[in-house]
Amino acid sequence: MCGRYHVRSEDLEKLMLLLGSMGIPFANNADDVWPVRMLETDVHPSEDACVLTASGGGVAFARQKWGFPDVHGGLLINARTETALHKPRFSDSVSRHRIVVPASWFYEWNRSKEKYTFAHKDGHLLYLAGCYSNFNGQESFVILTTEANSSVGAVHPRMPLVLEREELMPWLTNGSAATRLLGKRPKPLQILSGQNSIF
Repeated sequence: MCGRYHVRSEDLEKLMLLLGSMGIPFANNADDVWPVRMLETDVHPSEDACVLTASGGGVAFARQKWGFPDVHGGLLINARTETALHKPRFSDSVSRHRIVVPASWFYEWNRSKEKYTFAHKDGHLLYLAGCYSNFNGQESFVILTTEANSSVGAVHPRMPLVLEREELMPWLTNGSAATRLLGKRPKPLQILSGQNSIF
């Protein structure tokens, strides 16, 4: 699963430069929807977050709440890639309303409640696949999770579906490509810290 992550303003600035160099235009800036002062803390379920959506031939930043309301009063924060297309709660969102959640790193906890921090091996931003829906006028998202790869599996059996740079636009704009990406296995990640994580 994925229950907390972190994103830095400097990483969103690098993302804009990166996608610009790839010929992918931005419709707005991150600070249009997400003030810099709000970027230097962890993002928790139920909080607003900065996500990427498709916009014309490019992308835009949007501000959405993390978690779909549950019938029992809680929040659904993750959806399994293996079943999301077949579950009424998620099928329309995965089919028509996909997003990318930028993350500098994310956390997982093992059965002993020890926290581990996972990041890209090269220090690049992580691109977590997600989808969104509208509840009472509020756009809300979930992060898609898949079977853990070799780097995460020793800590937790599930992990976010991490996309590569070249997979961002296919995920956001191409339904057939997105269906294929639901079955991908994320590349190994770097473990930044274990039990005594400072992040």
